[in-house]
Parts: sequence; C-alpha cells; structure tokens
Amino acid sequence: MRLTLETTTLTVGRNIGDEGTVTNQMLEQFIKDEVLTRLEYATITHGMGIYKGTMEAIVCFSVTGRQYEDALFEVGEAYKRAFRQDSVMYSCDMREVSFK
Repeated sequence: MRLTLETTTLTVGRNIGDEGTVTNQMLEQFIKDEVLTRLEYATITHGMGIYKGTMEAIVCFSVTGRQYEDALFEVGEAYKRAFRQDSVMYSCDMREVSFK
C-alpha cells in the first residue's frame, strides 16, 4: 500500500546568543513541559547546524499529519520565548511511502 504523507519539522538551535547553550537538562524539561503536553507523537532528531556562520547543536521535532501542525507551531513559539531565540525553522515535506 502506498500513501502520500506530509511531515512538518520544527528545527531549533541550542545556542542562546552570547549566553551559552540549551543544556540537555533544560531541553528535557522543555520537552516535558511544552512538547509532551501538545503532541501525541513526534520524532526527535539531534544534529548540527549552521546559523549566521556559527556551528551549533540543533534539535528537530517532526510530526506526520496536518492535525498536529498548529501544535508544532506553538512548540516553536514556546521555544523562542524560553530560550530567547531570534527564529526557529519550519519545513514541510510530502513523500510517497509504502508499508509492507
């Protein structure tokens, strides 16, 4: 069976300007307080990114299905407020997938 699924991803940086970084403990608490309360499911991916010429650790929160997009946008706004971010990135990907 083939389906077309839409995945929306919120990508956030872990640098806090000149004030340091979002620690693992801070991130875990944010996930408990803001992500788990809004999303029934998500895939969380850790990686590295570049913002304004500086490398930084990043976290991506991905959800499949349009019904969770608004909640993911709320998570992004909460992250910006909590960790004084200039911006966060949202991306949307539509793919044909198969389940066997």
